[in-house]
Amino acid sequence: MYTVEAHPVIDFSPYFGYENVGADNYAEGILYRQPLTYGERKLIVSDMLDNEDINVPVLIDGPCNDVWMNYGTAPNPAWLIAPDGIVYDAQKWFNKEPDNMYASIDELLGIVGTGTYTPEGIFDAEDEGEAIYYGTVDNMIAAHITFTNTSDDDVLIDFVRESEDIPAGWYTSLCTELCYSPSVDSTTVYLIPGQSEEVRIDFFTDGTPAEGSVTLSCTNHYDPTNNYTFTINASSIAATNIENNQIHFTTLFPNPANAGSVIHFDNFQFAEASPVLFGLDGKPIASLKRINSGDYILPEAATGLYYIQIIAENNIYLSSVTITN
Repeated sequence: MYTVEAHPVIDFSPYFGYENVGADNYAEGILYRQPLTYGERKLIVSDMLDNEDINVPVLIDGPCNDVWMNYGTAPNPAWLIAPDGIVYDAQKWFNKEPDNMYASIDELLGIVGTGTYTPEGIFDAEDEGEAIYYGTVDNMIAAHITFTNTSDDDVLIDFVRESEDIPAGWYTSLCTELCYSPSVDSTTVYLIPGQSEEVRIDFFTDGTPAEGSVTLSCTNHYDPTNNYTFTINASSIAATNIENNQIHFTTLFPNPANAGSVIHFDNFQFAEASPVLFGLDGKPIASLKRINSGDYILPEAATGLYYIQIIAENNIYLSSVTITN
């Protein structure tokens, strides 16, 4: 059954809260706005039937999304209905490990299988290397972790949001193929050999500069020794008078650093730039004195976490720094 468009162009995705059109959609020309009428949905289904080999009836949900709203607001759910009309099995994501609709069908029909398959693969994980992920207030801050099956067998990964420490006005969402509601703390991802997938934690902030964190555990379902734990820190900062400019991020070292010591911005090319130290409340504290290209003196400030803003070539560059005295 065709319901709401999961990845519409221009319009927000109902599962992500913003426009989220994948590269495959652009490559294959699958670019549709969110249909508003039954007729618009019928045209999209007609395009699908013209381009895909589908040998089963395709139903279309009405413009009020009655089926989608009542049977599960998910992009790819499935139900196994017995001859008596009773729902025998329901899956939020059709046949996604560890669920198996084929096994449910066999069980319903009384077919005895020959055993279950246990994937024995392993995975590795890599985050973006950011000590803190920054964004402006009243926006979403996204942190990405890439998982890769590095073995010759399949691997099933369990993700659990172990804890979160966020302000009262914030909430977070765990995202794999889709973004789950803030109340969902766990999910799984199944990777075949060589496959990679990105998992994301989204921080939705309020209008006050603040900081928060989420601890995410990632464990091989069949080999608990293959596991990773990430503590993801996010900080919302006050918008500036050039908030519409492009924001980039740069790194510096040493970090942490003592007040008054020399710091170096990695691969920073703007010799005439004037870095400014800001508190997490968005208030400027002091400018950094330039020694030479890339090297600056960190101003005197109390021990704590700060960010440095650099304006160059009509762009904003941000870097976090922890000052120790």
